[in-house]
Parts: sequence; C-alpha cells; structure tokens
Amino acid sequence: MSVALQDLDGVAEVELSLNDGSARIVLEPENTVTLADLRTVVRKRGFTPKEARVTASGTFTRSAGGAVFQVLGTDEAFIADGATVGPLDRYAGRVVTVEGLVPAPDAETRDRIEVEKVREPSDV
Repeated sequence: MSVALQDLDGVAEVELSLNDGSARIVLEPENTVTLADLRTVVRKRGFTPKEARVTASGTFTRSAGGAVFQVLGTDEAFIADGATVGPLDRYAGRVVTVEGLVPAPDAETRDRIEVEKVREPSDV
C-alpha cells in the first residue's frame, strides 16, 4: 500500500500504521493529488477508506447547499460545515488554508468537510 500511494505524483511521504489501520500522507506543495485519488488506491489494495484529517488550500464559494470549499489545483470540492469556526462566507473568494475532517466516503452523499480551522496567508 505504501508503495502504491508513494507512486502517485505529488505524494512526498507515506507512513502506515497497521495497528490502527491508518495512513499519514504528506503531499508536495502545489500538488494535484485528490482525496478521491488516494481513496481509489486504498480500495484497489483491498481496504476500506476511512475518515480523513486534511489540511488544504483553496477558496470558499456559495451554492444552494451552503458553503463549498474548492481545493486549489484540483477539481475537488467539498460541502463545508463551519459550525466550529463560524460563518465561512467571510472567506469567500480569498485563498485560505483549511484544517478539517472529511468523513468516510458515503455513496449517498456528496463529499463534505467539517472545517475546524481556517487560516489566511497572513496567519501562516
């Protein structure tokens, strides 16, 4: 599994823990790897993808379903829940770094992220 993940262009480091069934994956700056790419590799190796703790740069936009977080350099977007950080509209259109939790994949719902922290470039 480690080799397969490492083979993705943009993956800098992979640490696997078989004891708790988790992986820590560090991506190179300005990569185009998506969470969907990573989860595909996990499935192809016979494992079930779990929730993912992520740090990603991108922008917030508004849709009929609420705030959407668009990851820079990819076409990956997540419905954003900002219950713990307040209204996400205040960040609309600005590039920010988000830390949060993406729940385990569910075939019936669109990907979402539970936003835990938002940093603007001046905060980094």
